[in-house]
Amino acid sequence: MTAALAGIGTDDRGLLADYLEHVKTLGHGDRATRDRTRIAREFLGHHPGLQAWMSLPAADRLAELKRTGAWPLICYAIGAGRLRLDMELAGAKQLTGLAREVEASDPGGFASARSAGIALGWKASWTETVLGECLAVMLAWHGGRVAGLTSEIVDAFDAELSACTTIPASSRRAYRNRLAGVRQLLFETRVVDTAPRRRPWARSLEQRFADVAMAPEIRRALLRYVRTRAAVLRPKSVESLVNDVLPFAEYLTARHPGITSLRQLERRHIEDYLTWNRTRPWRGQRAAAGKDRTISVAVAQAAVLSLRNMLDDITAWRWAEAPARRLVFAADVPKLDQPLPRALPPDIDQALMSAVAGLDDDFARIGLTVLRGAGLRVGELLDLEIGSIVDYGPAGTWLRVPLGKLATERMVPLDAATLAVLDEWASRRGAHRPVPHPRTGTLTDFLFTARGRRLGATRLRNGLLAAAQTTGRRRPDGEAADRHLPSAPPHLGDRARQRRNEPASPDGAAGARDPADDDPVRHPGIPDTADRIRRGHGQDAPPVHHHPGRQADHPRQGQLAEQRNAQNPCRARLPLPSPGRRRLPLRQHLRDLRQLHHRSRARRHPPRPARRHPAPARRRPSPRLGQRSRPPRPRRRRPNRPPHPTRTLTIAAPG
Repeated sequence: MTAALAGIGTDDRGLLADYLEHVKTLGHGDRATRDRTRIAREFLGHHPGLQAWMSLPAADRLAELKRTGAWPLICYAIGAGRLRLDMELAGAKQLTGLAREVEASDPGGFASARSAGIALGWKASWTETVLGECLAVMLAWHGGRVAGLTSEIVDAFDAELSACTTIPASSRRAYRNRLAGVRQLLFETRVVDTAPRRRPWARSLEQRFADVAMAPEIRRALLRYVRTRAAVLRPKSVESLVNDVLPFAEYLTARHPGITSLRQLERRHIEDYLTWNRTRPWRGQRAAAGKDRTISVAVAQAAVLSLRNMLDDITAWRWAEAPARRLVFAADVPKLDQPLPRALPPDIDQALMSAVAGLDDDFARIGLTVLRGAGLRVGELLDLEIGSIVDYGPAGTWLRVPLGKLATERMVPLDAATLAVLDEWASRRGAHRPVPHPRTGTLTDFLFTARGRRLGATRLRNGLLAAAQTTGRRRPDGEAADRHLPSAPPHLGDRARQRRNEPASPDGAAGARDPADDDPVRHPGIPDTADRIRRGHGQDAPPVHHHPGRQADHPRQGQLAEQRNAQNPCRARLPLPSPGRRRLPLRQHLRDLRQLHHRSRARRHPPRPARRHPAPARRRPSPRLGQRSRPPRPRRRRPNRPPHPTRTLTIAAPG
């Protein structure tokens, strides 16, 4: 036994024996095998206890590994579960070869995670980066297998990563990106049931109120009110309420530091706040973008409304913090302008949609087409589910719009173009595990997802701006190129323009068009005998044809009607019968109904007087069989009497 082997402990001898057997399976040459064997024996001889050596400072260990070249031995010990990797060493050392040793201890778990990454549509390079540079490091830090990881372990690894001072900021950002991928893979492989969030480090309500300077009693009252309202409000509404309440707390701290409770508020404080609120600058994340700019009238109105509602609510709830009397009145709320809806002219609408069809971003192209074709809100589009597209056979294919801003569902007919882009997206979406709904928490198969994550409205907004810039209607600086167009993207135009401009048949029916030239509202696989759905807008819009026998209106009325229809993009679609039927549509304007003849309800002749005496009852036949009853008594006819004279009320004409 050499001096190096004599200094190795019993546990390290077992590690050395296993490591030497592992080196023989690597397929290295004789010289490389002899070098690794010599380095392992010398290193274990100088450091009999590896656990004690791992407790040394990271700088000393790095220098020792660089001098001796014993990193392969440390990697094998960590992969075999004999050592634990600390974050200081992980942040300062290139972990080459560690992923291979850790994966060798759990090949099934890594294969399952790799298959999930491929199913999500990840590139092979990114999948290997997530597995080798984050998942393997996490297992080396904690130990165990992939199936034994939990959400608590991942959160603890994230916290340890944030607290490590030896990891540079760039490396920390890279680790967090890979850690988000690890969370997604663990969720897809059903190792954990907690779906990954986009921003797991978002601040809570307590942290947001703690960042604003205010009196402790005012902070408790405002935070209590927001929590109470959050029980019945949606997350976006709670966010808006917080953004409206915090400026009032900032105002009290800056202008009236002596106010330590809401009970001390007076009318003069509110009047001063109304003046300050209208001229205050932007705050929060948009403060830098809105430098030297004041808030809009809509933001000022929302802040005043939230303040009035809060004071009225705590007064009605009889909170001890409520003021003695009412302080905010209806006259204090700023008034907003109410302009008419504006839609794009037909030529600009066609050019814009042509630019949308050429977008490189598939989600922006398909999402904007569905928004225009089905008349959805952005939130309703993002909340669509896999089962939202319903095929009713002859009635066509319809879209079930989920609960949105107004908390109501509705059904919208789909035309061929909209249905085609939805089928295209469904073929590209791929399969992944359902994610919890942000409002209900139930697992939901959302339609617009990519790589297992829900998509947001930013890509839709950027796609619309890019299309507007392509058509020359928006400059690169963000301003509208045409003064007659709003700078913000309006609702996209009218889908029923072609249907409305088609001429009617001679008999007045809407069936003179060639079915080959008519866009079907249903899927192309449905027979042509199915009912068509008019893709027009407007509950008071006239049907496609005029009523037969009615004289045409003035030519100017048609132009005004088309302009009126183009200016109102919020009109609902009207279901009409198929071309060959002659029945009344479900909805039709009263002006287009045939005028009925007037029928007087007065009787031509006065009513006959009622009888004074009831008619005699008929005799019942005799119950005896074979016996004739007496002949009936002859009736005495009453003479016809003239009716009673009626009084006539005569009204003299004035004058």
